[in-house]
This record gives sequence, C-alpha cells and structure tokens, in this order.
Amino acid sequence: MSVKVLHINFSDSGGAAIASMDLHEALLKKGVHSRYLCLNLTKEHPAELHYYSHRRIYTSAFRKAWHLYLKAAWINRKNEQLHNLIPEPNDPITLPYSSFDITLDPLYEEADVIHLHWTARFLDWPSFFRKTKKPVVWTLHDRNPFSGILHCATDFPKEGDDREEKIKKLKKEWLKNSTIHVVGPSEHYTELSQRSEVLGKFPHSTIYHGIPQEIFLPLEKVTCREKLGLRKEKKIILSVASDIKRKLKGFGELLEFATAHPELFFVFIGKKDPTAPELANVRYTGVIDDRNELNQWYNAADLTVSNSLEESFGLTVAESLMAGSPVVSKPVGIANDPELGVGIIREINELPDILTSMPKAGSVSHHFSTDTCAEKYLEIYRKILDRP
Repeated sequence: MSVKVLHINFSDSGGAAIASMDLHEALLKKGVHSRYLCLNLTKEHPAELHYYSHRRIYTSAFRKAWHLYLKAAWINRKNEQLHNLIPEPNDPITLPYSSFDITLDPLYEEADVIHLHWTARFLDWPSFFRKTKKPVVWTLHDRNPFSGILHCATDFPKEGDDREEKIKKLKKEWLKNSTIHVVGPSEHYTELSQRSEVLGKFPHSTIYHGIPQEIFLPLEKVTCREKLGLRKEKKIILSVASDIKRKLKGFGELLEFATAHPELFFVFIGKKDPTAPELANVRYTGVIDDRNELNQWYNAADLTVSNSLEESFGLTVAESLMAGSPVVSKPVGIANDPELGVGIIREINELPDILTSMPKAGSVSHHFSTDTCAEKYLEIYRKILDRP
C-alpha cells in the first residue's frame, strides 16, 4: 500500500533543508507520494518535485492579517526578548510557538505521515500536537526538539532563569498523546534524545543522511584547481558552512589559525562575515548553491576542516568524504564514527600535527547512500502506520 508523506521544514535553504530535500527526492524516485512543505521557499523548484510554501494558503484578508502580521509580530517580539537571555548565543534561541497552523494546509490533510525536520518558527507545538492524530516521524537537526528554547549545548540560560526547564515541561505535556518515531542522524544525537525528558519515551532510530553519489564523487585534483583558479603547489585547507558568521561553526578560530600560518592557503565557503579580515592566504567564495561546483572545491582541497562546536550529523564532513577528500573535525556528529576515518581534533592548535600525517579518505559511499536512507525511512513509515 502506498504511503503519503509530508515533509515539514522551515525553509528550502541550509543544512537541514539540504538533507531533508535529498530524502524527499530519493523517496519520489522510489515512487513514494512525498510532498515537501516549508514556510519560506527561497528558490524555484520543478513542479514535478512537489515543493510548496505554506504561506500560499493564507488568501483571505482575515487569515493574512492574523497569521502573517498580528500574531506573527507578537511571536517575533517574544523571540527577540529571548535573546536578552544570552546576549550572543552560538545558535538561535526560539520559543515553541508560531503564528502558522500547519493542520490547515491541504497537504497536511492528504498525508498519512507527517515528517518533521527543522521546524522552529514554523511549527506551533501546542496547537499542532493537540490537533494532529496522524503519526509523526521527527528527524533531529539540532537539540531543540528535545530541549526547551535552546538549539545547541553551548548556550545556557543565565543563573536563576528557568525558562528552559519550563518550556521542556510544556513540550512534554503537549506530546503526551502523540505517536512519534524519532530519528537521529548520528548515534550521539540519538542517545541525547533517548535520555531527554521531552522525547525520551518515544521509539528511536539512527539513520545517516543520504549524500547524492552522482554529485559528490572523486575528481582529478589538478584539473579542479585549474578550473577554480587555485595554485597547484599550495597546501589548501577548506571549510564550509551556510553562514560563516555563526559562532557555532568556529570560523573565528580558523581565521586566527590562518593568520598564524601564512604558508597554508584557506578557502572558506559560505555567507561571509563583513567584518572578517582580508588575508593574503584566505579566499572567501561566498555561498555556493551549485553542488557540482562545491564538489570541485572538496576535490581541490588537501584537507577539509570542520571546526563546529556541535553537529547533529556533519553534512560537510560527509560530502567531503564522498568526494574523496580527507577530513579533520572536532568530535561531533558522525566524525565520531571510527569507520569513516575522520581525523579528530579538540583544539584548532592541534591542526599542524594532523597536517604532518593527514588522514586518508576511504570508501564511504555505502554509509551515505540516498537509496538506503530512503528505504530505512520507508520501513519506519510502514511500521508506524502498521502497514506491510
């Protein structure tokens, strides 16, 4: 029997979007009735891939005024006030409220399974979990689903501020009658969620995100460097993030390291921090949406470095490994999997030692097969629906 799946994610850009969209399109290739709903569509998608903006349903004057302006302004103001809790958080701090009602969407009505991804500022927890009787699969992209207002472990409330604990208790109450299967994209994140008071009672699985093998694959290094205007003789270190301003990604430390090591050449891919210094041995490419071009950068580099303080998975780690480029990472996300052969550092000043005996990238494609990923999720959908 066919399964109708609705994926829900805040946007169609960023790491969570990339991972969830790859899954959605892998399911479509397998003939699954899969639809993808986000609040903000930032790019055009072919109609046959079934991407939709939730904003399209707010057509009446009342719905527009209430959901898009009045209630939205109130919730945005509350979220802004939260940032006084931690003046410079490493990642967003968000309340579990939204001005939007996903259950009003026709795509929600037709779905058998609701598959939640990164839903902050889109999913209204109290109304959604009160109304929905549909089974939910929830893929973790950060800590927020099993935390209160926080998204990463490095942000903690001020002493005496108990909002984090209060929201966790509310979330637990809202979920008391829900049917949820939680999926962690790394063993570490699965274990964190299993130990949490919010999601701990629900069944869990670990499924690595799929990485398209037809895009991320080994290429000839010299040819890639020529195409990208990189010198052949330089030792090149690559680091990638959607936004290199995010403190969580650790680019500040990488820049300090680059300043101290002019003999190395660094390439930083992602939205640039306008205050970042211009250095002779640093190249900022800006955001690269073309994944084939991104694969060329991985292949041109001698080493990919992930300096993130926390990762649920580590998309750039997986992409680089698929491209055949060695990876060094802090011990977060999938970097802890010994089968992947990732070099581990705890401090950026350990990097020179790694460079003298760099890890070798092995064959990892079987770990990140998009087809296998889709099959594993199909098993969960069928199980939660009690279908063969």
